[in-house]
Amino acid sequence: MELADYLQVYIGNQEDWAFTLRVENMAENLLSLLGRYGNCPDAESVNFAMEFLLEVEKWKQMCLMSRIGNAVRNSPEEIWTSLLSASTAGSDVEAFRPIMNLIGFGRSPDPKTGQRRAKQASAVLRFLDPKRWGVVDWRNAAILALYERNDYNATRTIARAREDDPDDYRDLFEIIDENAASVYQEEYRNLISPRLPRAADVDMALFGVSLEAWPLPR
Repeated sequence: MELADYLQVYIGNQEDWAFTLRVENMAENLLSLLGRYGNCPDAESVNFAMEFLLEVEKWKQMCLMSRIGNAVRNSPEEIWTSLLSASTAGSDVEAFRPIMNLIGFGRSPDPKTGQRRAKQASAVLRFLDPKRWGVVDWRNAAILALYERNDYNATRTIARAREDDPDDYRDLFEIIDENAASVYQEEYRNLISPRLPRAADVDMALFGVSLEAWPLPR
């Protein structure tokens, strides 16, 4: 099987895939509002931006209620401003940073390294522009590294990954800041193909490979 075949592994859960498509549709509507109102949004548009962020948080945390609750701690106005800045940024790093200023999306630096985590923010960008951005997390970082080392062969990548303890990769990629996350976006774009036409599709295919190697706990 090729990398593109594992996109189907990711989208095989129809309920989860329907949720993904719904949030993508919300993002399209949000971008229209951001373009229309800019720095002078009305209350309805600002509230829609907050609703979007809440849905992205839920999506990224796979609807696990114990992990949800940070997005709502941001004001609708803060959310609108951050999303507007990200949508008009001139580079990937500049797009990450305003999202990472939000609570639950990278605001708090790691006490040891001072770095901020960009994983949650990458989910927001993934929906704002799935052609250019994909989600960054420890699974994708690990699988991408193994995929490159195994001559871009997905089957060999899975076999090699199964030899390792996934917790080792979880620890290794525990912190991915905006600079590293931006490098991963370039890696995703380099893997775009007719069957994986968007960076988000590459991201989902890599995640699908990871599910074959390290299934989620039931």
